[in-house]
Amino acid sequence: MEIAVRNDSIIYLVDKIKNGDEKEVKIAQTRFYKIFAGYVYKLAVQSCSNFVDPNFLAKEVVQNTFIKAFDYLPNFTFKSGIKDEEANKIIKALLGQIGNKVLLNTIAEYINEKRCNKKIEIEELKIFENEDEELNVQPISNIFMKKLQSALNDLKEKDKHIVLTYAAEDCIDNTRHISENAMEFLCSAHKTTSANIRQRKKRALDKIKSKCFEETK
Repeated sequence: MEIAVRNDSIIYLVDKIKNGDEKEVKIAQTRFYKIFAGYVYKLAVQSCSNFVDPNFLAKEVVQNTFIKAFDYLPNFTFKSGIKDEEANKIIKALLGQIGNKVLLNTIAEYINEKRCNKKIEIEELKIFENEDEELNVQPISNIFMKKLQSALNDLKEKDKHIVLTYAAEDCIDNTRHISENAMEFLCSAHKTTSANIRQRKKRALDKIKSKCFEETK
């Protein structure tokens, strides 16, 4: 017995994106976009908040996320008998995963092409456990900034994304916590728990500090 679904349900829209004619596909894609664009944009602008124009950058992330999603969905299949509420969560997780890769690529492209300037300077990232701890050289030298950039580049993409998300919310030190939305995004994007996110963040910061201060000990 087939389960009847509403023509505005996620299951129906994904089916039309996969199997509809040209007109049905366009209509389904438009409805799908309207349902999830706000969700993706909110997560994207939050992760881009340490750039000069986070709204512009986030819009590019949203656009490219849906382009890749619409390329992927024709090969995507829900399990039999799934309810629309569960399908909604699965699609959000999928968009989060796609959006995370798009976000990292977009930010890397902007940094490499110098198309925007970061509002947060390197020295403003609180990578110290103790806020009273300072570098021996003031202001922070180009050598240190190069070390910091090198340390970030040495991290796995997942760990780099976690650290940058914490930095974007000014929550690098252990006394502050990122917002529930940001943590939900990280857990969804990397398919893990909040406890694991915090552990990965701590290990990543330990690696950064070790590399940045290895010659100052």
